[in-house]
Amino acid sequence: NIEILCPIGTLSAGASYKPSNCLPFLSEYASLIYNQFYLYTDEICGRLTESLIIQHKEEVSRMLVNASSSVAQHIQLQSILLKDHSLAMQEQQSQLQRIYESRKLQEEEMMLIIQANSLQLKEHFLESEQIFRERERESEQMYRRTQRDFEKMVEM
Repeated sequence: NIEILCPIGTLSAGASYKPSNCLPFLSEYASLIYNQFYLYTDEICGRLTESLIIQHKEEVSRMLVNASSSVAQHIQLQSILLKDHSLAMQEQQSQLQRIYESRKLQEEEMMLIIQANSLQLKEHFLESEQIFRERERESEQMYRRTQRDFEKMVEM
């Protein structure tokens, strides 16, 4: 009985049913439209996902470029400051040595942080690239399935 298996609009408030139960009762034409709509929707989702991945890659690239530029400027500035202090305070060599060692340690810590951030950015980039490839393969497989299904329908 179709009303039992596919109770559209007949259930009481709060009750639910699986819309997929109704699929076997669709006409061939309605089933074709449903499948076509499903495939188009899936393709749109794939394209949107691909677009998001591309945006994420671009954002990660911009972040990496900005971080690299900022770090390079910071290191250059630190180097200039260290040279100026060295020339201006030769009589206080011991104090200058302590300052230099302290800044050198900060730079090394900064480089470790930069290296860690660079590795994280690279991992995110590789993950995004992998997701993109997987989506691309899935889209290609779905395209082939759709093409085969269409050819089968044409043969009928």
